[in-house]
Amino acid sequence: MKKKLIRMFAWLQNTWSIIGITLLLFVCIEFSLSFFYKGLDWKKFHEFQSGADTYTESPWVNAYFKELSTAMTFHWRPYVCWRGAPHSGEHINIDNNGVRKTWNPDIQPDDPDVYNIFLFGGSPIWGWGARDDFTIPSLVSKILFQNNIKARITNFGQIGYVTSQEVICLIEEIKKGNIPDLVIFYNGFNDIMTAGYYKESGEMIKGLCLGMTSMADATLITRVHKKSIADFAVTSFLADINNSLKKAISPSQDPNQEEAAREMEKEGAAALSGSIIRNYRENIKIIETLSKKYSFQPLFYLQPAIFEKKKLSAFEQTYLDTQTIFNDKGFDQFYMLTTALLKNVFQSNGTPNMSFDISSIFNDNDTPIFIDAAHLGETGNAYIARELASDLLSHIRQHHAASPPSN
Repeated sequence: MKKKLIRMFAWLQNTWSIIGITLLLFVCIEFSLSFFYKGLDWKKFHEFQSGADTYTESPWVNAYFKELSTAMTFHWRPYVCWRGAPHSGEHINIDNNGVRKTWNPDIQPDDPDVYNIFLFGGSPIWGWGARDDFTIPSLVSKILFQNNIKARITNFGQIGYVTSQEVICLIEEIKKGNIPDLVIFYNGFNDIMTAGYYKESGEMIKGLCLGMTSMADATLITRVHKKSIADFAVTSFLADINNSLKKAISPSQDPNQEEAAREMEKEGAAALSGSIIRNYRENIKIIETLSKKYSFQPLFYLQPAIFEKKKLSAFEQTYLDTQTIFNDKGFDQFYMLTTALLKNVFQSNGTPNMSFDISSIFNDNDTPIFIDAAHLGETGNAYIARELASDLLSHIRQHHAASPPSN
């Protein structure tokens, strides 16, 4: 009888310990998520970005980021879920089709010698961190104009877009009869980021998509982006709860089991990275098939991120040390793993004049470039624009050489 009481007492003690730990962890969740949400205050983050050392001599920067906070609104769009809402401001202008204003020379709309060029990508192409005339598409347009090339560039970049959304946008333009001559796809970061959050490749930002479909017009990205990040955060916290309970019940876990668990995590990350690569390859195949049918030239670019930059500026180092937006714990390792695989895709695509790996363009550059993990200041945009414009000029000149004007 005495032994039964002792066992019962021990069982009750363990049970209450587990319940206590569980309650404590839920309290921690509450506080952690509140800090998480506080960290996702975009206005505060924009204030932080405005202090980037790439903007040292930019008196317009504070006004720009205040405007960016108000310009980050969205309208629901079929098939892709969202596009930027119309906006008219000093530094940021978006038309009724959700397309950011791009600097283009005055050209007659019906001029047959004008090259129709599309640029697709996420917010770095859209121009997060840059005024209208200094986005990557605008700077490319200026370089082509300086080289006596008649071109009309459309900035189809959208905040948060992944490659699959861009493919759909291209298809929709083709269906409207808007056939490009050249198309640039500048990708990598968003495809990896969304897959990392949702543990599945090809995903869009769910918070944005769900937010758009439950209300016709979008509100600030803060409200809907928190939903998607919270999904990821809660999943992580629940995993921590599970692990903590296991340790409470069996604190002396076999080191071999811990090592096996780490190996399983690595295998899961590797499998997810492989899935991202397969998804990207299929998108390339679709684009190449469309290009043959509609006679346009696609160019694919693997974009740079701060994780590969070796000579960091003071601000860039501060961002990596203190910020969580676009830089969650462990994401840098997952990003580098997946980027290494993407590099192989670009090297083995079979069409080297179509695929360009510029992910390492800033590796040894000590100039202040980044304002977070993937967004660049106007100085960084200029570096990218020169790369893109150089390749466009090469293709345009080859086209001229192959198709001399008729007498």
